[in-house]
Amino acid sequence: KTKELATSASHSAVSTLRDVAGLSQELLSTSASLSRVNATLQETHQLLQDSTMATLLAGRKVKDVETQANLLFDRLKPLKMLEENLSRNLSEIKLLISQARKQAASIKVAV
Repeated sequence: KTKELATSASHSAVSTLRDVAGLSQELLSTSASLSRVNATLQETHQLLQDSTMATLLAGRKVKDVETQANLLFDRLKPLKMLEENLSRNLSEIKLLISQARKQAASIKVAV
């Protein structure tokens, strides 16, 4: 009977060792998976930081461009006023030429 108990205990120990070995293998597999997940999370975090920095830099560039555009518009204002004055002057010159032609046509030269 002792021999049977010893054999049973031995089988039980072997079975337990197999279970422990299986659990150990699962633990190693889970650990490897968690390492990959951690690496992916770190890469994702870095990408988020990079995109945040890129967004901030792009925002600064947009503000710089807006400032430059406003400066250019301010510089164009005198040119716009000059254009309007020239256009008005040209219209007046055309009107004066037209009036001069009418007056010239109405003048009779004695022969």
